[in-house]
Amino acid sequence: MLKAVNFEVFGKVQGVFFRKHTRENSLKRNVVGWVKNTARGTVEGSLQGKCDSVDSMKRWLQTTGSPKSRIDRCEFSDERSIDALDYVDFTIVREDMTAPRKAGGATGKASQAKKGPTHTTSKHTTRK
Repeated sequence: MLKAVNFEVFGKVQGVFFRKHTRENSLKRNVVGWVKNTARGTVEGSLQGKCDSVDSMKRWLQTTGSPKSRIDRCEFSDERSIDALDYVDFTIVREDMTAPRKAGGATGKASQAKKGPTHTTSKHTTRK
């Protein structure tokens, strides 16, 4: 059986390689999804995989994190059973990236395409 859950981690979780360690630990457990920093200073993401693997990642997010992080709390939402995985990998989403790649090649947010092409200059990424 497969399950999915969204998460948000609060504490000292930015600037301490939290996303990198989340990706590495998710891949070790065969969990797919994504992780990103937020403007609120938290880290949020989505996990999908076998129930025991997702539960193991939930415990890791609540109690372990990256070596230099401090986890104050972790909130989970929209936990549900799923029939198939929506993602093919575990992705670190950065501000200048589109949404993570879903199974079948689609991105996670259709609205990204509506904003227009991205143009990169030496200092900034802008949209036309």
